[in-house]
Amino acid sequence: MENSERFLNAFAAVEGALKQITQRHDSSFTTNVTLAAQTNSYVKLKKDQLIEYAQLRNAIVHHRVDYDEVIAEPHLAVVEAFESIANVLGSHKTVLDMVKQPVLKAEADDLLKGILAQQQAQGYSVVPVYEKNQFCGLIDEDLLQYVLLKAMQGELDLNQVTCAIVKKLPSTQDRVYFADAKAHFASILFNLDILFDQGKRVKVILVTEHGYASNPCLGVLTMADIGRIRLAF
Repeated sequence: MENSERFLNAFAAVEGALKQITQRHDSSFTTNVTLAAQTNSYVKLKKDQLIEYAQLRNAIVHHRVDYDEVIAEPHLAVVEAFESIANVLGSHKTVLDMVKQPVLKAEADDLLKGILAQQQAQGYSVVPVYEKNQFCGLIDEDLLQYVLLKAMQGELDLNQVTCAIVKKLPSTQDRVYFADAKAHFASILFNLDILFDQGKRVKVILVTEHGYASNPCLGVLTMADIGRIRLAF
């Protein structure tokens, strides 16, 4: 298959995906790119590149009365990059699909030392804590600093403290993003970008059945995970 044919196939796939996002089936490719970038973080990220590809399509295809004639062949690297975009936009992967590790979570009445041992053994940086099915805090470096300080001051017995101690710290709700397990991963990236622009520091994404703090946790994504996802696409 010629590079031009692959390029045009990718163009058609992206064009169809953009129309699905915008529901503007009569709008031009570039118009739909601009509109889709307002709600889809991946299109926003690739906006300039997509507009360049639209211009490239016009350069390699000459429109005749009853057919389009290919008058140039795009570079293979360009074709592969465009196909990669088409694959992502055509993907139906949800945020839950991005979760690669089993969930480690704690109950408020669990002994902290036991959860910390599991956390270290499994390599988790953050562990959510629940009480009566309601999220109540995170076991992270901030909590560990607090616990160690209180233990050094003789105010805590490390052998007896439970995970309920997370409630002693300021609320972590503003550092946690609760994601609907069925949401497309690109929409989650878009929402994170909005929060970042607002100056909010999201530390972890907790994937739940419907995106609420009262739903069971199905998966955990840290900002390091999100960084890897962005690089992959």
